[in-house]
Order: sequence, then structure tokens, then C-alpha cells
Amino acid sequence: MNIYFDNASTTKPSPSVVEDICKSMQEDWYNPSSQYEPARLVALKLDKARKQIADYINCNPDEIYFTSGATEANNWAIYNNIVQNDSFTNLVIDTIEHPSVFNQYKRIRQENLVHTISIPLYHLSIDKIELILKEFMKAHKYSDTLLVSVSLVNNETGIINNCIEEIAQITHDLNGYCHVDATQALTHIPIDVDKLGIDYLSSSFHKYGGVKGIGFLYCRRGCPLSPMLIGGHQENNKRAGTENTPYIIAMGNQIERLSKTEKQRWNKMNELSEYLQSSVFSTYDSHHCPIKRNGTDYELSPYIHSYTIEGIKATDLLTLLALDGIYCSAGSACSSGENKPSRILKNLDLSEDEAKSTIRISLCENNTFEEIDYFCKRLTYHIINLQHSK
Repeated sequence: MNIYFDNASTTKPSPSVVEDICKSMQEDWYNPSSQYEPARLVALKLDKARKQIADYINCNPDEIYFTSGATEANNWAIYNNIVQNDSFTNLVIDTIEHPSVFNQYKRIRQENLVHTISIPLYHLSIDKIELILKEFMKAHKYSDTLLVSVSLVNNETGIINNCIEEIAQITHDLNGYCHVDATQALTHIPIDVDKLGIDYLSSSFHKYGGVKGIGFLYCRRGCPLSPMLIGGHQENNKRAGTENTPYIIAMGNQIERLSKTEKQRWNKMNELSEYLQSSVFSTYDSHHCPIKRNGTDYELSPYIHSYTIEGIKATDLLTLLALDGIYCSAGSACSSGENKPSRILKNLDLSEDEAKSTIRISLCENNTFEEIDYFCKRLTYHIINLQHSK
């Protein structure tokens, strides 16, 4: 039995997506920038995909820019904008951002490009956030433009930031722009960029039954967006290079399909999430093994669970689970090579030992109650053996 509980890392492509890609590879291989009829038809399909995405997040199609994924989109909105726009002189990010945002912040600080600050936007009250941002801007004499970057759903803990709309408003009041990393949220949580008032949004297709290597950046009309790649006229002269037509078409179709089942999927995920949490806690209570789910002081996405199991090394536990065909992780795949405690977990006040004893279980709609039962059974078995082997 193979059980995949690492969906926050990547998801298995859905059959519909694979079918869309294969069909498009056969039919839509013409260059959409060419002027003859078959190529123009391909260009129309790209326009359709752009509109499908725009309709889902409530924006204009020309505000959608195709990228290789959320990492590129994040870099485009933050580092590329700051380097190429002299007006950007102030950057604020959340302390628990994904490495594709946080490592940009570190680089910008090291290169002393703009004034920077990292604060727990997920944790503070709106009044406190407003005070900090105002003091930050005042310290720099309200110079030029502020850029604030915050994730909608944290990739390691599932913490949902419910204050995006208020943060965006405060940012605008300070002559700034708000960027949201929606990688772990798109198609899971309703997103209306107009209602939220955000200016940039990043997403990757492989997080919701798609494939790697494609995603998009939303940029509100009138907001700064310097060219990412120089060359041809693609993406409104902002990102040169022939478009990945099959992947783009599949992404548009998948988002449209998922938009029709959003509520049902959310309800199912809540049921799976509650069953997983109750099963984990009841199992370990009976074996006197201290365990906690991280982030429970906040609203959590049912898709992502972070559990700290006291006294058990996550690396040992994950190795044993993998031998059973159960695949989960210790956190973000983008941080797994660092071989040190998670920065995000330490920002949640976990000790170094607690961070090293934490595993992430990330679900999708294809997971089942039976898989959770088997997972808990094997997890208990391995924890008992690891405790006795000390």
C-alpha cells in the first residue's frame, strides 16, 4: 500500500490534466506568436486560459502573467521589482514566509537594496500591524514606496492569514503595494483579489492536481511590474519566451473545473482533517506519547497538519514510514536540504529539539479515512519501537 501525505510539496496530476496536456501537445504545437490561422487558434486558447484564471480570482485577463511557477512569480513581484524600480525603497515580509520569499528578503538585506523588516503578520492584531508599519515608514521619512509580502496559507503549518484585506488597506494608506503568495491556497480557499485589495498574487499549478513548471503572477493594472525576461513580446512584453501552451491550457481548464467543486471539496477536507487530528491524538493518548498540532491558536487549512512528537526524531520516523509506503515530510520540500530546524517552526516558538521532532502531513481530496487509519497504526508502531530503542 502506498499512501501519499505530502501534497503541500506537490500533487499527483489529475487524469483530466494529463488528458488536456496530451491533447494539446498533438493539436496546439504551433507557435501562438505566428500569424497564420492554426497559430492564431492556439493564441485564442491561451487567451481562454488567461480568462479562466482571471474569472476565478475576479480580475481582468490582462492582469494574469504566465510564469514557470510561484517561485518565479514571487521573485518577479519582489526582487525584480525592487531592483528595477527606484521608487521601491521599503520591504516588509511575514516571518513565516516560504523560502522563495524569505531568501529574497535576506538577499535584499545583504545587498542593502532597500529598507527591510520582517514581522509576524500572521500573529499580530491589525492595530499592531498598522502601528509597526507606520513607525517603519516614519523612521525612513515615508520615503517612496512600500512593498508588503504575506502568504495566505503557510506551507508548513497551514496557518491561514485572515487579515489580508486589512493588511492591504493599511499598505495602500502608506502609499504601498501588497503581494500575496497564494501557493497553498489557490483552489482550496476562495480568492477574490478585488475584494482583498491585493496588488500581486503568486501561484503554482502543481499544487492542485497539475504539473510542475507552470504557474502565474497576478498584477493589478497600474502596479509596477518590470520585465522579468527580455526578448520577444510575450506576456505583454513583460516575460519573453514562447509560452508553454499545453500546460497553460491544462491549468486554465483545471482551475475552471475546481471552481465548480470548491465548497464540496472544502467540506470533504474538513472531514478528513478532523478525522486525522482526532485519530492522531486518541492513538497517542493511549500510549502516553506527548504530541501537539502546531498552529492551533490560529485558523488552519484542513490540507496541512504539522505535528510535534516529543522525543522522536522526525528523520527517523519518516524513514520508517517510507518503508511502509507512507510518504510525508518534515516540512517544506524547498527547505529539506538545509539539514537544520525549520525557521518557520522556530518562529512559532518551538525549541530546536521540538522543530526536529515535527512532521508535516498534507492531504488532498483523494486521500481516504482508511489511509488515515493505516497511517496512525504504523505511526504508533514506529513511535513505540523508537521509544524502546533509546
